[in-house]
Formats: sequence, structure tokens, C-alpha cells
Amino acid sequence: MAGHVEEPGPRIKTIVAGEPERAVRLARSRVEGFERPVRPYALVTVAPPRRRATASR
Repeated sequence: MAGHVEEPGPRIKTIVAGEPERAVRLARSRVEGFERPVRPYALVTVAPPRRRATASR
């Protein structure tokens, strides 16, 4: 958890230092780094819930 708190520091410092392109590269690598392990699970489709049959009267 501590890594998540400290992780934005380098991006914020690059923005403050006037290096927006570097901040974008850091942000992109963070997102891509997160996406790699999550992507296989995101592609799993979930079937919609079944509708209950209603009794005809």
C-alpha cells in the first residue's frame, strides 16, 4: 500500500519542474504496468442475469 501513496511523487515533481512530457510517460507506464496483469480478467465476459419466468394466468 505504501507504494501507491509514494508512487505519484515522481509525476508530480516532473509537472512542477515543467516537464509535462516526462510526466505523461511516467503516467502511461504506470497505467500500462497496471493493465498487464488485469487485462486477462477484463476480457472475461459475464452473462447477463436470467429473467425469471412469469406465470401466465
